[in-house]
Amino acid sequence: MANLPFEKLLQPIWDVSIDAIHVTSNERLRDEQKILYVNSAFETLSGYSHKEAMGAPATILNGTDTDLKQLEMINVALHRGLPGRSYLACYRKDGSQFLCRRAAAPLVSIDGIARHFIFFTHQTHLGSLEGALLPQLPVTDQQTIALNIPVPLTRFARGKIPEHLKSHPELDALLALWIEKCGSGSLPQRNAFDLHTVKRWAAYLSIATVTAEERFQFSLFGTALASVHGSDLTNRFLDEIAPRDLWAIVLMHYREVVKTRKPLFAPVSVSNGQWYTEVSRLLLPLSTNGVTVDRVMAADYQRSFT
Repeated sequence: MANLPFEKLLQPIWDVSIDAIHVTSNERLRDEQKILYVNSAFETLSGYSHKEAMGAPATILNGTDTDLKQLEMINVALHRGLPGRSYLACYRKDGSQFLCRRAAAPLVSIDGIARHFIFFTHQTHLGSLEGALLPQLPVTDQQTIALNIPVPLTRFARGKIPEHLKSHPELDALLALWIEKCGSGSLPQRNAFDLHTVKRWAAYLSIATVTAEERFQFSLFGTALASVHGSDLTNRFLDEIAPRDLWAIVLMHYREVVKTRKPLFAPVSVSNGQWYTEVSRLLLPLSTNGVTVDRVMAADYQRSFT
């Protein structure tokens, strides 16, 4: 029996998804976007019927504890043609709250224009909010930097957050190797860090090329990093990763390494009083000619609390 083409299927694929799916219009302001499609899973999860949801504001799942900053960051990414994701508190028609993991992407028409946005909502529970995206926190002079990056979080009793981690054994070992490779010069050669040499750290390493325009383009992005960030950033430019304002401090760190030609320990911490994670990051300058920094190698390790 021949396989039927997709357009001949009796039931649209989205309708049988176990995740709640809704499609909205693409107005610039979130409050003006309208729901244009929902699947049956959306009806079950939200309590809104197809008739009630169609044409309703895209904000109908919002409530008191919904993080509007996360929603706005997703909106910015969508209008830049990029996908986004978040962890949110949402509300059903009856007012009951549920926690969910949401992914969103622009729906591009055949003419290349994204006239609609699609959202996938999967209900989760507090105990499984690993990778939760938390609201931004102010940068402090101790470089405890809040970035909305999807790293696994550990829950602690309020007020019992651990003291800030100074370094990580793997980063210390990598720094020692960098110093060894410097030899009598001030900068080590890029080719001194081949795959065999850095095998121990490879999954946690990234290497960014410094372009002529002083931008940073990833030429290597380790598998562990790709898992944390949700995608492989190889060939991506650091200043293009959305939302851009969240990566501004990281970009500043890269520029500092190029300017000083010295290693930089740049930890990243995320905390809201109960949920906490920390990534220890080491940035290392590399050179082709031994003088100019044309590569920046970084290693990221999440802190373990066990």
